[in-house]
Amino acid sequence: MKQYILKYLNDNLTDEEYNELSLWLKNPENKKKFKKFIQANYNLSLAFNKIDDSEALKKVKSTIEKHNKKGTRKLYYKYAIAAILVGVLLTTTLFFNVTTNTNTPIEQPAHKITNTVTPGEAKAILTLENGSDIILNEKSKYESQNSKNNSDGIVYNNNPENNSLEFNYLTIPRGGQYALQLSDGTKVWLNSETKLKYPITFIEGQPRDVELIYGEAYFEVSPSSKHQGSLFSVKTKLQEIQVLGTAFNIKAYQDENQIQTTLVHGKVALNTEKEHKQLSPNQQSVLNKETGDLIVKKVDVYSEISWKDGLFSFKSKSLKEIMTVLSRWYNIEFNFEDIDSEKLMFNGVLKKNQSLEEILEVINKTNLINAYEINDNIIIIK
Repeated sequence: MKQYILKYLNDNLTDEEYNELSLWLKNPENKKKFKKFIQANYNLSLAFNKIDDSEALKKVKSTIEKHNKKGTRKLYYKYAIAAILVGVLLTTTLFFNVTTNTNTPIEQPAHKITNTVTPGEAKAILTLENGSDIILNEKSKYESQNSKNNSDGIVYNNNPENNSLEFNYLTIPRGGQYALQLSDGTKVWLNSETKLKYPITFIEGQPRDVELIYGEAYFEVSPSSKHQGSLFSVKTKLQEIQVLGTAFNIKAYQDENQIQTTLVHGKVALNTEKEHKQLSPNQQSVLNKETGDLIVKKVDVYSEISWKDGLFSFKSKSLKEIMTVLSRWYNIEFNFEDIDSEKLMFNGVLKKNQSLEEILEVINKTNLINAYEINDNIIIIK
């Protein structure tokens, strides 16, 4: 249910998901899990803003009122879940006030800001077979014999009579993200600074191969049972992943020395020059680019894939790791004046549609950083 809770906090649940979450919360033990999860993962983006009882209630009511015109059934579940969330927020506020109680107010250092850094948006560059580039974004309109874009991304048509492979490339720049649906029905979400190579249409009965040239992508693969048993594979520079039908995330950025593959559900087989391993749900493989060593560990899956649902879920991440993620989404660069501060750890769930200043303020109020300076596209952490 972690995925549903985070999607609820991001106001991104469907009617069916509201129903499931509400029924799950009828169990007293599940209510405790809900409260514990909110306090552990979400309080940093709320409590450090020193909310009070009325502000907590206003926040929840505001979220509910957004859906007042969408039907009473969904509204009922909104109230049921929100009632629990209000209690969590008030508890979190009390905890914050107690742990920071002091006779003298804490003065935060001034921050030098010369410009506002806005969050990323849906945008991509589509490179066709003939080498021409098409700019795609939320406002652009593109349609060809085999594909067209919409508000959700670009969708390719299936052509069972196709007997030859022609390839397109989809490149996501820094400060962007985009989604596509391949001709077999496989859905792919592409994160900032990512490039994917794929066939315009697959050949029926033959392996369905795509290549993640670099970056991060989340795949929901159409089952092989719908395609005459043909396997789906994703190739990166140092590994190949074969699947029958599953959901998984691959993170293979050029400036990072690891390739991380996280399995949500189903089963995948990983092949490298040195090793062959299978992943089970909630497992992540980490491939060292330099040594070729491959390890498998258990992870909190939704923290790894929350980016596609509009969230940053930072769980025991260093400031350096966090700033690397933020630099891609906001298309900026970070400099640390104090190198030791790069290693400081942060926990929190933040929305990707916030301005960079809002994100930095949340981190700043944890006292992990002393001050920061925004100058054009350079952020200096002091």
